[in-house]
Amino acid sequence: MNTAKFLGIAAAMSLLGVSMPAVAHASDSSTASTTPAPSYQTSSISLNAKTISTPSSFVKDGTTYIPIWYVMQALSQANIQNTWNNGVWSITIPSNITWDETNLPANNANQPSITVNGKPVINMPTVAAVDPASHAMTTYVPIWYMQQVLPRIQVQTNWDGQHWSMTLDQSQFGQSPSPTVHTISPIVNPNRKYTYTDMEADIRALANRYPDLVHTKVIGQTAYGRNIDAVSIGTGSATALVTGSFHAREWITTNLVMYMMDQYAQAYERNSTIDGNHVKAILDKTTMWFVPMVNPDGVTLEQSGLSAFPSSAWAGLKRMNGGSSNFTSWKANAEGIDLNRQFGAGWSGIYFDPVTHPWYEDYKGPKPYDTAEVKSLLGLIQAINPQMLITYHASGGLIYWQYKVTGTQLLVDQNYAKQLSGITGYPLVPISPNPSAGGLNDWWTNYMQRPGYTIEVGPPCGANPVPVSYFNSIWNRDKVDGLFIAIRSASLYPSHQSIQLKY
Repeated sequence: MNTAKFLGIAAAMSLLGVSMPAVAHASDSSTASTTPAPSYQTSSISLNAKTISTPSSFVKDGTTYIPIWYVMQALSQANIQNTWNNGVWSITIPSNITWDETNLPANNANQPSITVNGKPVINMPTVAAVDPASHAMTTYVPIWYMQQVLPRIQVQTNWDGQHWSMTLDQSQFGQSPSPTVHTISPIVNPNRKYTYTDMEADIRALANRYPDLVHTKVIGQTAYGRNIDAVSIGTGSATALVTGSFHAREWITTNLVMYMMDQYAQAYERNSTIDGNHVKAILDKTTMWFVPMVNPDGVTLEQSGLSAFPSSAWAGLKRMNGGSSNFTSWKANAEGIDLNRQFGAGWSGIYFDPVTHPWYEDYKGPKPYDTAEVKSLLGLIQAINPQMLITYHASGGLIYWQYKVTGTQLLVDQNYAKQLSGITGYPLVPISPNPSAGGLNDWWTNYMQRPGYTIEVGPPCGANPVPVSYFNSIWNRDKVDGLFIAIRSASLYPSHQSIQLKY
């Protein structure tokens, strides 16, 4: 699955201030003709044998058109300065490069053109069409015309009908052809039963390794004195929130969130990409907040049993577990309350309400917003003002995306949900007249009216934890989820600069 294609590199960069060549505005209509929806094919652009992007192209009047934005990004990686403005693609090369200025065709200043160091080289037709990756209008240019210009500046090109390769001596343009890549070993090992103690140690290690990027905060404590940790990564004004392990037996979501934090911090430090998404550019616009283990008491009980708790609590814990000392199906916190039934949206009318007392699963508590874990999370939300959130659960491979949302907000949330479904491959849960209620995302989408998504990772496992053996497949599906909401949060922030919680 090409997650970069679904995430929309071009859309992402436009939100981060690196705009795609604009054509959608009326003032640009003279520089690019429009075309009915073309028949797209996936192409690729490579630079010195390294694939840079995989844009969609189409054939019109016997020649192949490709979005100029992607070509510009490839040249920029070679340190060749180039810009697009009012139908002129301006390429600037260093003075030490001798370029071929001979036999230049006559140019019409009123038509789109390519210039080198300010000198017109060739006119070219352009077409305004939708880029399937970003779902935005952008400028397409025939590859043939670009091939007439680039060899003049010592960039050799080849087009085989699907792959466009560019070859050049990058050192001439002020960039080493083989830049040194510093290897940073990961801190988090997600391929194991990942405990509260592991998480605490890894959070400290991440903060020590990336002191200017990773910041930690204890937002509360559980009934048994365990910390509820929050971690931020990024420097932007916009914010997004990711949570894991609301439910004890779903602790593999902590593996996912912690590894996501580790990988994002590494990519930021290395100034590198994840599936084509430039992490530093994204996190310089949006600060991501993570609560990797909302329910540390419950997770510890599920993983370690009674030995991790004072003996005075054992009888009560066993009673809430139906008399059993096997806690592998435990879902609640250590007080027997289901933390994802603790929010006000639909709380009083939760239609599946099998127990009315503390139990290992499904008890919603005596009133909403009552547990230390939920109160701590609400305090964080009030403090950081997230524009979007993802809350991870397990299992089943589904996306819950709204609770009784209507109007424009429904369309916005559904659009984002479809994009997330495209990224992860998880289907969306259909709108139901009797949706589940009382969850974080139910409250968030219904009361706060902001986009949020409950993502159920892993295969269906019933009342059992998802085996760790599935982690790699989960990571491959979900590794850009956080970047997705970070990008969208940056675009939403201007209209969401403050928050007042609703109960």
